[in-house]
Amino acid sequence: MPIIIDGSKVFNLIDLNDAYKKSDSIKVSNEYLKSQKVDIVGETRYVLYVAQKEFAVVAPGPDAPELVGTDESTTCHILILVHSGSGVCCLAHLDGSYTREGINRLLTKFKQSSLVGPEGRFELHIVGGFHEQRNFSKKLSLEVISCLLAREEELHLMTYCVCDENDEVRDGIHFPIITGLAYNTRTRAIFPAEFTYKGPDNDIRSASGFALKQKMLDIYVNKCLVVGPFDWSVICNVNVDELDEASIRQNFSTSPEQESKYFVEHIRSTFRILMDHPQSLNSLFKNGQARKYKWNASKLIWDRSN
Repeated sequence: MPIIIDGSKVFNLIDLNDAYKKSDSIKVSNEYLKSQKVDIVGETRYVLYVAQKEFAVVAPGPDAPELVGTDESTTCHILILVHSGSGVCCLAHLDGSYTREGINRLLTKFKQSSLVGPEGRFELHIVGGFHEQRNFSKKLSLEVISCLLAREEELHLMTYCVCDENDEVRDGIHFPIITGLAYNTRTRAIFPAEFTYKGPDNDIRSASGFALKQKMLDIYVNKCLVVGPFDWSVICNVNVDELDEASIRQNFSTSPEQESKYFVEHIRSTFRILMDHPQSLNSLFKNGQARKYKWNASKLIWDRSN
């Protein structure tokens, strides 16, 4: 099925590339997003943080998260879907692994969740990547669009700020302009964001990348943040505390120069989880059960519910 740009249907990658470059509405949307100041989001706000290789579908309401968001995206892409009638949103942080399977799952859930409420259309925003020599960004952009064109839903492309569109040069080095986004479920605003708190079990969620055949994770189920269960597919015998910062960036990132100042410590804490819990299904996920959290509005924290 087509992706729709300014009312015109696009059925293939070549036509889409031509159409979005000619679209004044997408150009305005891209430029507006890039011009906004990054919102630094603190831990006391009701935020559902979506980490790399995760997605969440959220219906608006008094008990829904105020913000759904992600950050730390360099070559990765952030996908946001909004149903214009119901306000249901989906946010995904795509890293190039299990992309088609993940997009199929998130679109199916998003479509089902949008059936309740006023009629509307599916509005699509894609942001991420930058101009880099290894072309991780460009390959992911093409993969994401190919997967979306293969779906049956008609998707109205509102923002397409990827690769060169999301690129700036600082001291001769290319960087992505936008590395994080948030969606406000109350106002339906989309804006650049950085999150000082990334929700519970952030290191465990990061370590899920080492789990056996781990696909994209749907982290918001029955109004709970759901983590795991994960069974690590590797025995970690690497002491990253002994590695210098340059080695960690070079070996664990697709864009070593562009990672944030938090990247190295995050990798170290992730490997500590792998080392401290080699039998994760026994130590972290008792009886093979996921770790579940519900938002406590009086304490302004995510409380463990199991």
